[in-house]
Amino acid sequence: MTTPQKAHEALLRIGWLSSLSESSRRSLLDASELRHAPANSTLYGLEDPPGGIYGIADGFVDVLAAPGPFPMRLVHVASVGWWVGEAAAVSRSGRRVELKTRTNVTTAYVSARNMERLAGQDPVIWRDIAALTVRHLDIAMLYAASFASSDLKLRLLMTLMRIIGPSIDLSSSLTLPIGQSDLAELTGLSRNTISRLLSKFSQQGCVERHYGSITVDVNRLKALVHSSSTKNLT
Repeated sequence: MTTPQKAHEALLRIGWLSSLSESSRRSLLDASELRHAPANSTLYGLEDPPGGIYGIADGFVDVLAAPGPFPMRLVHVASVGWWVGEAAAVSRSGRRVELKTRTNVTTAYVSARNMERLAGQDPVIWRDIAALTVRHLDIAMLYAASFASSDLKLRLLMTLMRIIGPSIDLSSSLTLPIGQSDLAELTGLSRNTISRLLSKFSQQGCVERHYGSITVDVNRLKALVHSSSTKNLT
């Protein structure tokens, strides 16, 4: 179980909170409570009432969406530094996604009441929250762009970049607790295609395959993304 000090250090170093001013970072952390959840549990569901925002300090969380009448599906796997919940908290409307823990998870939770209290003390918090929403829009656009790509290799690379997320510039390697079936659902590709692509990435030293997980060499992944995207532009 992650200690409060390590949880705060992770959130101050990675992701949305790390990009805010010193006063905003400290105010939000001081107003938060740490929550621990075991693997395969629900942080919140689509039918749950709006609440506050959650920041992942340790572990991995599945993000599932069911837009309109369509079945729920896995759309993202979030890791340390990822925050969520601001849309429902600010608008007091329904949840957009369901969050389930893939591993044991530690989150920092800031209630909607505490967010309003902080905004009363310093309205700049609303601009900070807007910046979080923009980050989610960027993730959604990357998700859409990956599905629109006819280059299957680039589609998987973009998906891996999205999962690594805020850690992309801070980690030399990262083990993702994600299997081939998960990657197939996240990319819209078949398991056979995922297996073939991962074999190629493994030969290039970009990933190591394990049972139910992969370890990504982040620097080699970024280089591979750059060469693939440049090639598509020429």
